[in-house]
Amino acid sequence: GALGTEWAAVLNNFINAGGTVIACSNTTSEHLLLANSGLLAVTPVSSPSSAAITKLADTPINAGVAVPFTGANLHTYTTTNGTVDLQTTTGEPVVISRTLGAGRVVLVGTDFNSPGTGMDRALANAVALAKNARSPFIRKPAEWFVFVFRGSPLFIQFFLAYEALQLLPKAGI
Repeated sequence: GALGTEWAAVLNNFINAGGTVIACSNTTSEHLLLANSGLLAVTPVSSPSSAAITKLADTPINAGVAVPFTGANLHTYTTTNGTVDLQTTTGEPVVISRTLGAGRVVLVGTDFNSPGTGMDRALANAVALAKNARSPFIRKPAEWFVFVFRGSPLFIQFFLAYEALQLLPKAGI
């Protein structure tokens, strides 16, 4: 909570310059980073262990997400200034975004404890949208992240995972 207040100016400048901030939140207060910085007006509603997820309209965040699907470990919110990208079939927002200046803020109401749902695609879309940033310091890491995890052949992904698993123990991690 206090972090959002302390970082408000920095986060606003970052997003207005083309940056993307993504917060994933389930049962704790990660959403307060966005709320207390003034980036996204959200209020928590409930934390269903699972719910059917749908979308009202197509948005850049929910592009390619096949609905309905069952989401797990969710947190729902209300918003007064964000776009609802995904919501429960009972109308409670789960994924909310807002465009500010040249950038974007995204709140994903899950902890991704159950991978393989449309929430994965929504998160991937949010990361991919950072590729459009004007600043190379924002754009280049996003381009490489998207290439490695969405656009590269599977053997490259396995190689990178293998290398990480080999190098991390050697580094004492």
